[in-house]
Amino acid sequence: MPGTLRLSITRKDGADRLCGGISYEMGESVELGYWLAEMEWGRGFGSEAARAMTDHAFEAAGHECLVASYRIGNEASKRILEGLEFQPRTEKRMFSKAIGGEVTVMHMELNRAKWVDAKGRRR
Repeated sequence: MPGTLRLSITRKDGADRLCGGISYEMGESVELGYWLAEMEWGRGFGSEAARAMTDHAFEAAGHECLVASYRIGNEASKRILEGLEFQPRTEKRMFSKAIGGEVTVMHMELNRAKWVDAKGRRR
């Protein structure tokens, strides 16, 4: 089982610029993470990349569960995870390098059974 996979998010139209990044990393659990350049927000790139990476984690890598977090107030990231059927688990304060201080995050989880069910409804 691959422990870590990190990929760049680029546009399909051939624009020669980085749109963002996405990864899953093995630690205590397998954690999905992503970021998008602000100029690419609202175009569906985050949802598309997160769906592809989640499918890869379950199908190709054989993981049984993924976790992910979003900063409370980041409604776009929340919608991405909810759209993939991630379920809320715990709210927690933590340090954010990007923000440069403490933030409140919601930790979420998606298990294989929930992913299979959600994927079946997408078809």
